[in-house]
Amino acid sequence: MKSEFDEAISEFRDALKLNRNGRDTHLRLAWALMDKEEWDAAIDELRAAIQIHPDSAEAHNSLGVALAGKGERDDALAEYNTALRLNPNHAAAHRNIGLLLLQEGYLDRAESALRDALRSAPNYADAYGDLGVVLAKKGFLDDAIDAYRTAVRLQPREARAHHNLGNALCEKGDLDNAECELRAALNLKPDHINAHFVLGMVFCKKGDFRSAISELRSVLQLNSEDREARFQLARMLVGQGDLQNAIVEYQNLLRLDPDDATSHYNLGLIFERKGDLKSALEEYGRGAGLDPHGKVGAAARVREESLAAEARWGWIGRRLARAGIIIVPAGSSR
Repeated sequence: MKSEFDEAISEFRDALKLNRNGRDTHLRLAWALMDKEEWDAAIDELRAAIQIHPDSAEAHNSLGVALAGKGERDDALAEYNTALRLNPNHAAAHRNIGLLLLQEGYLDRAESALRDALRSAPNYADAYGDLGVVLAKKGFLDDAIDAYRTAVRLQPREARAHHNLGNALCEKGDLDNAECELRAALNLKPDHINAHFVLGMVFCKKGDFRSAISELRSVLQLNSEDREARFQLARMLVGQGDLQNAIVEYQNLLRLDPDDATSHYNLGLIFERKGDLKSALEEYGRGAGLDPHGKVGAAARVREESLAAEARWGWIGRRLARAGIIIVPAGSSR
């Protein structure tokens, strides 16, 4: 069964068979192809549109988006700049430059480009959302929250806007309002994986571990390879005393990344807590070997050596006890 995008693509291609010089048809076909991330085909259509109408700022901006999607950022930036030369108030081109700069870590320049977008289009909700991301990365959390609130006001049916605001409120410690925003995001988009994750962290901070675990399980239903969600789930299960399911989650993590020293170390701690010293020693040894110069490796070596010594002295202590000799710990008054 054809998707909505497939049907649109088919219709636009049929239209181009009748008239190859339809610039708008090339554009609309390109947009449909971009929605499917068929970047090469979209680029071909956009170049055809530009050949018909070289001064189309919209076509140049869209070509930039397709090139960025393909990973050709320098060429994308050139197209955005061409769009702005043709139309200095093209808000989407300003925003797209801001997004490129944000991805490359140039936060001040990204902020400037996004503010240019907002000067060109003061009610541009997506630009407010992106500006919030930049401000949060720069450490201006209150300003980021203001930007996110504006995005929500302008676009109340957009799940991304509610998620961004909820995430920032969670970071600020405003947990009740964060929960409200994240629930709003999930009402609009029940499979919003990041909203489920952050809501889980909100519940964790509120001490509602049952609900936190439920949200993290929702994340893993949507993406079983989400390592951060699985790691946080394992930690919470340990905190709840559910050691067996915590072991399962750490083992799942190690299936995703067998060289994860932290998971080996944490498994060692759980096995030690359960009294399975042989398995604990094995996991500590693996953790120490995988991180020979790091903090995790050092902690694993300490536990490994401690358990090994305990095992040796425990065996000697039992032999001495059978011989009637009692070892009195240092500092004991008895």
